[in-house]
Amino acid sequence: METAVAWLNLSETDSLLIEIFEDFDVESDSGGIEQTQVKHSASDRTLTLASKDSRDALESFWATSREGEVADVSLVVHTNMKIGTESAANLPGGVTGIAYWHAVNAGADAAPLKDLLLTTQQSGKLRSWLESNPDEDALRSRLIARVRWRTSQPSGAAQNALLAELITGRLTALELPVGLASRVSAQIIERVFAVASETDPALRRLRGGWPDAEDQRGRGENHQGSV
Repeated sequence: METAVAWLNLSETDSLLIEIFEDFDVESDSGGIEQTQVKHSASDRTLTLASKDSRDALESFWATSREGEVADVSLVVHTNMKIGTESAANLPGGVTGIAYWHAVNAGADAAPLKDLLLTTQQSGKLRSWLESNPDEDALRSRLIARVRWRTSQPSGAAQNALLAELITGRLTALELPVGLASRVSAQIIERVFAVASETDPALRRLRGGWPDAEDQRGRGENHQGSV
């Protein structure tokens, strides 16, 4: 569902890559890649930097960005989980690790976050790099500024409602009947699953813009003519 929403929000110059690097990735016309890892939970568990989901996401980003050297690769961790409290963390103001990550991107001292990551990243190439004591500029430019945490995001019924709202807005803009929304929603989800199922990674790609706009316009005209 999140992939379908991402497709509808895509600009006409961007492409959506499905199950290539992460769950989906947005490729800009200049070749930049924003990877998105979706982590939804049906329970009330929270997300911390020490969570396995977080550790794996950071290590994966570190690999695909070639240890932060590829400047136009970034990561979004998208989850319905709320931010949890790090165990035995000693961050300024007693804030959570993810909240302090946001604070560092807003200008706070990066050193406490690096110390926490040395505790949470138990092994791997990212930890090895952190142990090499990179300077603050490198820490920010190669890692911290390149990762965004989207927590407490809608899921389930709320996500379905968001998709319906996006589709209704597009139909209205095209002066098409909003009664087509449920049919269009099913077609979009079917298309996303079909593309995601392609065995050739080169085919797991969707272009931005309203999906099959002319086809939907034709369907709308047929619908109006049948009333």
